[in-house]
Amino acid sequence: MTTAKKLPMPAWVFLDSEINPTGDAELASVPEHHIREACGIIPDFFLSAVLEGMDTASRPTVENVSERMDAAYRFGGFSYPFEGTVSPQGVYHSPFEEEGDAPLPPLARFAYNNLELFVYQYAITALRDRSTGEFKVGRFD
Repeated sequence: MTTAKKLPMPAWVFLDSEINPTGDAELASVPEHHIREACGIIPDFFLSAVLEGMDTASRPTVENVSERMDAAYRFGGFSYPFEGTVSPQGVYHSPFEEEGDAPLPPLARFAYNNLELFVYQYAITALRDRSTGEFKVGRFD
């Protein structure tokens, strides 16, 4: 019996991508294929959203890319944004850290031009414009 090799999802090929971009020690022990599986198809929603916008004269923004990602996903995503902040390194800080929510280092980072997408545990996702600092956080589970 021959086992077919699993091909990478398109976003991993066509976007600038990095697993464990913050070098988190706990994530460093997780096999790469587990992190790719945890990211699921979220990076492909991002790729699709930026490619769809290429036929317009406007540059990709947090707003127009998040709207296209929501349209592809159809179950919320950025439509129900999370509060909190994203550090310059991409770590998500929940507004509930005082109640026990730990900061979440990104599992992976994807970039296209001025935009970067961070995927975290629990399918929490942040989209950020590197030039303006504008960001949105949502969940794509």
